[in-house]
Amino acid sequence: RQANKHQELRYFSLECRRDGKAAGERMHKFFVERGAKGLPFVEVYRGDTLLEATTVAPTGVEAFSHAIGRAIEAAQRARAQ
Repeated sequence: RQANKHQELRYFSLECRRDGKAAGERMHKFFVERGAKGLPFVEVYRGDTLLEATTVAPTGVEAFSHAIGRAIEAAQRARAQ
């Protein structure tokens, strides 16, 4: 639904599967290093610059939408400078 609302953005997804295998442990370490306290964890970038990072609870679609809105506003401010 958010992808339809903000079509100018690109969306990527990673799943953390901690299953005791080396790849699962590396993925878990990656999420911990990113500061993810829960999943889904969303990061919004403009190029290589992190604009917003937040955990989205299953009932937190509204918070996710606000994070996208803040990221778009930050990108627009950066373009204006």
